[in-house]
Parts: sequence; structure tokens; C-alpha cells
Amino acid sequence: MFQLNPGDLIVLASDGILECCDASGHEYGYERLEEVISASAPPGGRTLIQRISQSVRDHTGHDFLEDDQTLIVMRIKERQPNVRPSSPDRVGIRLGHY
Repeated sequence: MFQLNPGDLIVLASDGILECCDASGHEYGYERLEEVISASAPPGGRTLIQRISQSVRDHTGHDFLEDDQTLIVMRIKERQPNVRPSSPDRVGIRLGHY
């Protein structure tokens, strides 16, 4: 269990991003993704998606996709004070959108 706080960033990336390979067969991987996210802080969602996408293109050396590639970027905007944590239909936070 973990707690999300206002300002926290959540980045979800599909295997099509993490497992895409360069000409030598080296995968893009989690470490490279983390480096791009860290170097981009604090970005807006669209900017971060653009930077990751460019980094993937730079890594592979081409624009065509060998697998589907999905990125979801969310920043926690604020807590909602009147939501009980045990409520199964509420998360207790409101997500910002870009």
C-alpha cells in the first residue's frame, strides 16, 4: 500500500516502449525511462509524453512501431477531504489532466 500526495506523478508505459530495441538489440528499459522522467521534472503531461516519445525514437533510430506504444501520465492534483478510504467506488483523490 502506498499513499499518493498532491504533486505526485504517475507514468504508465506499455511493453512496446520498455522493450523496443536499438540496432544492437538493447531494450529501452525502465532505467532509460526513469532518466527521461527525472531530467524533465517538473513537466506537464504533454511535454513529458513528447520527451519520452522522442527518446524512444532516438533509441530505436526510426519512427515506425514494431509494437503498440502507450503512455499515460497523471499528476495528483489534490486530496478530496470528504471521501472515506474504505469506499470501494472512490479513490479519494482527484487526478489533474493535461
